Amino acid sequence: MDVVGRLLAAPGVNVNQARNTGATPLYVAAYNGHVDVVERLLAAPGVEINKARTDGATPLSIALARGHAKVEQKLRAAGATEPIG
Repeated sequence: MDVVGRLLAAPGVNVNQARNTGATPLYVAAYNGHVDVVERLLAAPGVEINKARTDGATPLSIALARGHAKVEQKLRAAGATEPIG
């Protein structure tokens, strides 16, 4: 099993655990353009696809800003929406 799989399978894991900036694992994966990790996180129970950082940036908005088209497609297909305002 890979590292992401082990982490997601760990007892009591919080897939939405955020850094002090509000960046979740999904946000970090989207920021870095890691399509495979984004897919795994999107399949995790309870993932909050539109959870924003403290500055309002979401996984979708950062994927758009950084030009990660494949990540953007995965997020949109999973129901991600752009923040309003």
